[in-house]
Amino acid sequence: QAAHIVASFALKTSRRGTRDLLIAYHTHKLLPIFVRVRDASHGADGSRPIELAFYGGTFTALPERLQMECLALAMQAKEKGIVCRVRCSTRLIRSARIGCSIAHAGLDLVELGIQSFHTEALLEVQRGYNGDTAREGCRLIKESGLKLGIQLLPGMPGSTPQRFSEDVEEALAFSPSCLRFILSRRDGTPLAERWRMGRYAPWELDTTITTLGKALASAWARRIP
Repeated sequence: QAAHIVASFALKTSRRGTRDLLIAYHTHKLLPIFVRVRDASHGADGSRPIELAFYGGTFTALPERLQMECLALAMQAKEKGIVCRVRCSTRLIRSARIGCSIAHAGLDLVELGIQSFHTEALLEVQRGYNGDTAREGCRLIKESGLKLGIQLLPGMPGSTPQRFSEDVEEALAFSPSCLRFILSRRDGTPLAERWRMGRYAPWELDTTITTLGKALASAWARRIP
């Protein structure tokens, strides 16, 4: 899995509805792009596969028609041997909409933006769910037959190195196919504004390196990328 090249494409969604896909090219234009990425990424034995990923938004918030169009394109790429696996990222509150129909349409793996399993931290950042809902979302993905990926946010408001370490262990208990740690303080976000107002302070660099190092070691010891 670690050797896979991931060709990722951004999706745009909004609260009022859905913007068009940034990858809204015709099929005959996209498939050659996948082929060029695959060929450029091949090793000496030509065996490095491409994994297609729909990132940058909540895939399952798209209208079902657009989801199916994306997955139909992905299936064409899989049938032609261009890509080996297809994944998407989505917010936890949308995970209940993911079922066997989407899995059968060609999706292989779903990354859930859990951020934390601690209710206190989730309330602090107004994620709209609690720790129990986060756990249930992970179970729903596993029960649907899809592979599960979990995204955690170290250093988020309401989280501590101890809480984050507990989040990592809880995530690993689900035996996910991947575990992603996201570090972010983007300008123009409520979190950035809280930081400017002195209402939020990120972890110290040494603390961040030590905490993430231990988390990565725990995941790699279980052979989870």
